[in-house]
Amino acid sequence: MELIGIVLLLAASAFFSGTETALYRANWIRLSNWAGRGMAGARTALAVLGHQDRTVITILIGNNLVNNFFSILISRFFVLTVGPAMTPVAVVTAVIVTFIFGEYLPKSVARAFPNPLLCRAALPIEILRYAFYPLVMLFWYLGRVFAPKRPHQRLTLTREDYIAAFRRRGEATQRNARLATRLFGFTQMKVGEVQIPLATVQSVPSDAGINEVTTLTRQYGYSRLPVYSGTPDNLTGVLVVKDLLSAPTRRIRRISRVSRDARALDVLRQMQRHGEHLAAVVDEAGKITGIVSLEDLLEELVGEIRSEG
Repeated sequence: MELIGIVLLLAASAFFSGTETALYRANWIRLSNWAGRGMAGARTALAVLGHQDRTVITILIGNNLVNNFFSILISRFFVLTVGPAMTPVAVVTAVIVTFIFGEYLPKSVARAFPNPLLCRAALPIEILRYAFYPLVMLFWYLGRVFAPKRPHQRLTLTREDYIAAFRRRGEATQRNARLATRLFGFTQMKVGEVQIPLATVQSVPSDAGINEVTTLTRQYGYSRLPVYSGTPDNLTGVLVVKDLLSAPTRRIRRISRVSRDARALDVLRQMQRHGEHLAAVVDEAGKITGIVSLEDLLEELVGEIRSEG
């Protein structure tokens, strides 16, 4: 019976040690993304990160209790099996086993996989935080009394901090500061904020003649036109005007579909990687709601680009 208790306590020690490391190494942005996609445990992990100081206190209380009981139980096990003379050996064994299996290995795993581990550990930690609530709050208040935080202390830098630093050091002109502002904003932007609504998109049917296509390109100045089949909300490809000049028959290129909730930065990279200039934007149901162009995405970064209409 003692042996089962020893194994369980060692597992609990590993749990607390690994969770503590995961807590400090977890990526808030990635967890937020997972939570938005409904991944199990991600929302609870974000809640745990939201009150990190109390979570750490919970972990320390749990780990100390577990390690103390582990030492008592392993000493009792040695006394009952080989006699009191082996108590010093029991103490040394407890220290070595706790270090390897209760500290080193779980912390190594947590350093490699902090986000998944925190998602799995978040719910038990939250339950323990409520179970230890009086002790947690006592130590939390003591910490505030003996180690108060400096007023308005922040642990992260904001977009404004970076831009102000550029200007103070004279490393950025006003234009570069504006570019930095655009860049930071662009990293948070969704494709749906940049898309051209489908109702305003100039497109052509898949069976349109060359004369109809050339008339539209001359009228609006576009070098590329989305192509639809049946109805305008069923975009099937892209017609590039230069293809009309280089080939005797029209060649319709495929058009990629991207979610309107996708990050604009990710879509920009995807379009650059595949050499695409237009993509169809779809909603959660897969219905096309508009298009996004490489030019529109770049303009969000560097401002207006003079080119085709």
